[in-house]
This record gives sequence, structure tokens and C-alpha cells, in this order.
Amino acid sequence: MTDLLEVLHARGPAYWPPWQTRSNERMEMAIKKQMHGRTRLGTTRGFSLIEAIIAMLIIAIAAAGTLSCEFFIAKHSRQARAEMIAARTAQLLIDDWKACRGISNYDPTSSLNCGFTENAGQYFITVDRLPLYFSLNSAVIDATVNPNLKQITVTAEWRDDYSEGLSRNNSLILTTYCQ
Repeated sequence: MTDLLEVLHARGPAYWPPWQTRSNERMEMAIKKQMHGRTRLGTTRGFSLIEAIIAMLIIAIAAAGTLSCEFFIAKHSRQARAEMIAARTAQLLIDDWKACRGISNYDPTSSLNCGFTENAGQYFITVDRLPLYFSLNSAVIDATVNPNLKQITVTAEWRDDYSEGLSRNNSLILTTYCQ
């Protein structure tokens, strides 16, 4: 008794089982796909110069956006650090001055003894490589109601480039009251 497949093969491709016909069609399609990307000489085509330039332009734009974002993050981080240092130092001054009951002749160079220097009514200190300049002001609020109530104000100033100098364009003001 002969096998059914042998009989079908003997009759020709029209009688072949469907799985064999499909595999032959798949083989022909795979060969066509391989030949699709080839030129007459048999070499594959690559990217054109225009495609390469456009790809490089897209990558450059993405890299520029990332770098500018990092630049602004670093800049704002330095500004936040300077403001934090100025606020903490001003808070130290105002707390010490308040502990001295807001006396009008308060001098942080002798009271705190931590590196303040005085020059023409302003106090200077460098904290964590940030030069800070401080001004101190006190005023009696209302002598008729309470002659001992005073408003004390500490103003901190520093430069944008975080160096010493006369022109200071950043400031922080802390004010409190004491008796």
C-alpha cells in the first residue's frame, strides 16, 4: 500500500497538501524580500546623505535641549544655595540680636565672634565661599504705647557672580520685634 503523500506528489503541485504549498510560497516571498533591498550589482543600499544629516540634526536638537536644561538647573541650584546660606546667617544674626534685647549698638563681631568684620556700618562674612554683606537697623515702634517695643531688621546682600564687590543685586530682609 502506498503512502497518500507519495500519490499526491506523483500527481503534481496542484495536488500537494496545503502546508507544502505554503512553505514554498513562503520561501519565494523570503527570497523576494532579500532581493528587494539590492541594486543591480548586488550591494545593499545604505542611508543617503540627507537622511544622515536629518538624523544628526534631530540628535543635536535633543542634546541641546538636555544641556540647556542642565545649565538652568545648575544656575537655580546655586541661587537657592546662596539664598539658603544668606537666610540662615541672617537668622543667626537676628536671633542673637533679639537675645541682646535689640540694643541699638549691637555688634555681631564681638557678640558672635565667628568671622564678621565691620566696614562703614555694614558687616561682612564669607560663608561657604559666599561673600555676604549685612546691614542692621532698629527702630522704636510707638513710644506712646510701649516705649520698649523695637523693630529690628537684618538685610543680607550678595552678588550674582558670588564674588566680593560694591554692586550687590540680591538681597534678603528679615524683620522681627523685641522688647
